[in-house]
Amino acid sequence: MELTKLGKQVVSLVKGHEYKKLANQFGYALAYEENPVDVIKKEIDRCLSEFGKQSKFTETSSTEIVVKYFESNNTGLVAVVECTLPIENGANGMLVELIVTEKNGEHYVTLEQISNAA
Repeated sequence: MELTKLGKQVVSLVKGHEYKKLANQFGYALAYEENPVDVIKKEIDRCLSEFGKQSKFTETSSTEIVVKYFESNNTGLVAVVECTLPIENGANGMLVELIVTEKNGEHYVTLEQISNAA
């Protein structure tokens, strides 16, 4: 499983406002009982609005994708993929995180969180 490629795919879907495809492929851990597409859109809009009404993703800066692996554990957590998307007027950009888990030898990738990067 090439996690950096998955991160690039997520970035492309977010920048392209393809929230339905994003939700269909990765789900959204924080959607709970709500429609994941609606929650993803709301979270992205919230992040962008914190930098001003006209804020949008910028193409002048490159997106940073970092893969971090967890130490061996019994929780099933394998890795986190952190995708930082630059935003006009947004100092640190938007952070979109994927979490990779393993159960019975199968790996699963889930959209974990959308927030402003620290």
